[in-house]
This record gives sequence, C-alpha cells and structure tokens, in this order.
Amino acid sequence: EGEEEMRLYSLIGLRKKDIGLLFIAQALFIGLIAFVLSLVESIFIDGFINKVLSNLFNTSMSFNINIIPFIVCFIIAFMLCYLSSKITTSIMLQKH
Repeated sequence: EGEEEMRLYSLIGLRKKDIGLLFIAQALFIGLIAFVLSLVESIFIDGFINKVLSNLFNTSMSFNINIIPFIVCFIIAFMLCYLSSKITTSIMLQKH
C-alpha cells in the first residue's frame, strides 16, 4: 500500500523528501489519535472499576489521575511512531 502511494506522489511531482515527511506526519497523526483514544478508554475503565469495587466492598474510593505516567507514555509512543515511520519511509524511498 505504501509503495503505491509513493509512486502516485512521485507521479504528481512530489520530491522524495516531501513524500517522506508526508508519511511521517501521517504515522504521527495516527499515533496521536490512538493514544488519545486509549487514554480516554483507560480513564473510563479505571473509573468503572473503582465504582464497582467501592460498591462491592461498601466503601468510598477516590478517583484521581496522575498525569505524569500518561505524559511519559505519550512521549515514548510518539518517539516510537516517529522512529518506525522514519525507518520504514527511508527504506521505501531507497527502493525508488
């Protein structure tokens, strides 16, 4: 799929550098959306589990979120998305 897109972009006149940047931006955007959705999902699941456990044991549990682990995970995930897309794009551009 990526090679066909790359050929199409070459045919319409994009430089290899621009094609590489386009693929990297696309990967980072997809990674950002996936991270945000997983963050929202984990917050809802954590809240749900806290509510179930507090009802099960007849106690009140506080629901607080420490944002630092989320920021660290975001930075790591963003770097991995960038590196993987950069490597893949470089390999694909060398073939053409």
